Amino acid sequence: MAKVRKDVRKLFRLGNSYAIILPKEYVEAKGLKEGDLVEVIFDDWIHVAPLNEEELAQRAEKAREALRT
Repeated sequence: MAKVRKDVRKLFRLGNSYAIILPKEYVEAKGLKEGDLVEVIFDDWIHVAPLNEEELAQRAEKAREALRT
């Protein structure tokens, strides 16, 4: 199981959106680099997870198949 970490980050405006900066420790541990995709799931909590292009392509194909039926 991954070690749970807690940190405080400042929300800032970026164009018409808002952003936070991911901790360097997280980015390095997940092998992420600038331009990589991450999935953001939110409700009362925000969950950020790496999303590789192969997984994204598989999801898109499943969505296309669902639209065909």
